[in-house]
Amino acid sequence: MKLSSIINPHLVFLDRSFNTYQDIISFISEKFSEIVNISSSDISDALNRRENLGTTFLGHYLALPHGYIEKIDDIHVLFIRLSSEMPVSYNSRQTKIKYIFAVLTSTKKAQTYLRVLSAIAHLVTKDSYILDNAKNGHDLLETIENKQFMVDEGLTASSLVFSQVTINKMETIASAVDKMKCENITFLPVVDDNNQLLGIVDLADIFAITFKAENISSDSISLIHDLKSARGLIFEPIQHFWENENKHLVGEIMRIPDTYTIDEKGSYAEIVFAMTKYHHRYLIVIDKSNYVHGLVDTDDIVHKMIRV
Repeated sequence: MKLSSIINPHLVFLDRSFNTYQDIISFISEKFSEIVNISSSDISDALNRRENLGTTFLGHYLALPHGYIEKIDDIHVLFIRLSSEMPVSYNSRQTKIKYIFAVLTSTKKAQTYLRVLSAIAHLVTKDSYILDNAKNGHDLLETIENKQFMVDEGLTASSLVFSQVTINKMETIASAVDKMKCENITFLPVVDDNNQLLGIVDLADIFAITFKAENISSDSISLIHDLKSARGLIFEPIQHFWENENKHLVGEIMRIPDTYTIDEKGSYAEIVFAMTKYHHRYLIVIDKSNYVHGLVDTDDIVHKMIRV
């Protein structure tokens, strides 16, 4: 099945602007209601039920709100291209969206939905220029048709990347902590100047000497940043960290990344297997040349896949 065959040209809306993400949900509900003859409130409830289970932001400026209504026998797809990127947040993370693909279907079509998700993710991550250059709905669908985007391929690791953050081996520990704080994570892939993977570093590695007996979490990053205005009151280990954070390079403390990697074409099953086997929170998505494409997060696997 071709992706173009399930996108209604009358459900393509280009260069729209909204004040909030909830405004987008309301707009989607109204437009779907006109097509499927189900009240917009019922559709909005279905979309929000799914949003409440966890984020449907997939990275790459893509949001994929969706809902299940048993009265629907088919699968309906709506597309919105925003006039500008919209800041949104989830799980204390900040991100931006520009492309919204909304899907409405029944639970009987769950497997079809997963294949649609994969096709959409491939379109956005590999050929987003198609979405940017479209002049209208018919133009968009014609281009997608010509590109032969299919909905019968499985999800891959590259489709589930939530962050593309990395750190160069020559950057300081201070820079690593700042990036972790910004991304609200405790783990970074270490790369060379060509973005090829060399190792990994996490917060425990950074604080190993200073906080030997402490349990390190993302809260520790906030603590360090928030207390910088009270340096005179801070106990010795944190003071020691501040005095040395710019003296050490990430390359000095990075670890071997072997069990933390997944090929960009790795299947959803392979991702789950690796995470279960090694108990890692994050996996690094790489290609055959060892180039880093980003990170996959177990929370995202739960929110975006298990709770589809």
